[in-house]
Amino acid sequence: MGRVLLGLVVATVASVSVGPYIGGATSVEAKPAPCVEMLPGGSYVHFFNPLNPCPGPPASIGILVPFDSTTCASVEAVTITVVDKDDYDVDDGTPVSVTTSLGSALSGQTLGGRYVAPFSMPPKSTGIAELRVSAGNASEGKTIQVTCG
Repeated sequence: MGRVLLGLVVATVASVSVGPYIGGATSVEAKPAPCVEMLPGGSYVHFFNPLNPCPGPPASIGILVPFDSTTCASVEAVTITVVDKDDYDVDDGTPVSVTTSLGSALSGQTLGGRYVAPFSMPPKSTGIAELRVSAGNASEGKTIQVTCG
C-alpha cells in the first residue's frame, strides 16, 4: 500500500483510509515521510527519511552560557541544546528541566533541539550557582559565579 521513495511515502489508496488519506482517492499521492504514522486500528508504521532522520530520546545536553560570572539582580539567557545518541536534535516539545542552587531558572520545551532558559539572580545574592539541566535520562551541569559589584 505504501513505500518510501527518496524520503517520501508513496501510497495508492482505493477505498480505504490510510493515515491522513481520505477513502475514495484513486491517484498516487506523496507527502513528507513522518517518523511514525498511526494507521487505522491503532497499528504503527515506522518510516525512515534520509533527508530528515527521526530523532531518538535525549542522550546529550549542551549548556551554552556566554559568561563565566554574572552579577546579582541580573537576568541572563542560557541556551540549552538537546540531542539524541546520533547527535540529531530531539523532537520539538521535549521537556527540559532547569534548576539552580542560587537564583531561578525556568524549565521549558525544545524547539529545533534548543531551549533558551531565562536565568535570574535576586538582589544582594552572591556565591556559586550550580545550574542543572535534564531532559529524559540525560543531564548536564554548569557552575556560574555570582557577584554584587
